Amino acid sequence: MKRLFKIELRKIIHNRIFWITLSGYILTLLMILLGMQRQLSKINKGLSEGSNNFIPLLPTEIYSFPHVWHNLAYIASFLMIFLAVVMVILVTNEFTYNTMRQNLINGMSRFELVLSKFVDAIMLASIATIFIFIFGLIAGFTTSTNLEFADIFSKLPYIGAYFIMILGFLTFAMMLAFLIKKPALVLGALLLYNYIIEPLSAWKFNESIGSYLPLKSLNMLVEVPDIALFSFFGAGPVYNGIQFTYVALGIFYTAAFFGISYYIINRKDL
Repeated sequence: MKRLFKIELRKIIHNRIFWITLSGYILTLLMILLGMQRQLSKINKGLSEGSNNFIPLLPTEIYSFPHVWHNLAYIASFLMIFLAVVMVILVTNEFTYNTMRQNLINGMSRFELVLSKFVDAIMLASIATIFIFIFGLIAGFTTSTNLEFADIFSKLPYIGAYFIMILGFLTFAMMLAFLIKKPALVLGALLLYNYIIEPLSAWKFNESIGSYLPLKSLNMLVEVPDIALFSFFGAGPVYNGIQFTYVALGIFYTAAFFGISYYIINRKDL
């Protein structure tokens, strides 16, 4: 694993598209998180000036402990597609530049080829999770008034759930990239399945079945937070807390996507 990590790191360092896309993800997420707090402050100020009885939705509710971990994980989940684009690029580049074939000639097994891309998925998921964790710590300590040890870490498991969700989604993108190989077609298939095919399938079946579909079950790891802000926009919590069923399903689907990827590569003439 360490050898594969070094190989992939060497590829990533010189990949300009990788850094541009990853930087775009981090900057976009940062602007959304900071901009949301600023906008809520303006809305609160305007509404409070127009009504003496107005009770503002304090922006600190989003970023204060212990809710910050759940809220950040939920908001960041909407930008997973940025990381999926990076993952697709990393896999399809192997076919575009024939580096996968060269790695086979150099003695790398087909299993290691798939594992090396899974290492990329782990790195991307780790970067996203660490970013959310650092931002959460800074925002939490900045906006929280009554700090207690239990409050700081009581909802920290949502960071772990976010990692599983991201890793599963990236492994799904990896599987599609191994199957289709052309980056534009892979992204098209990913968008089609994520935003049309699976939502329609989940809608057609009842909720008890639809929630077990691959990407739906991954999204259920971080449900809508039960805070005033999201209720204000008409979104209510679906479940209370992280359910073990969806954690198990997230791990299962990640392993399944990896296994299918290996099956695809093992059958292909590289």
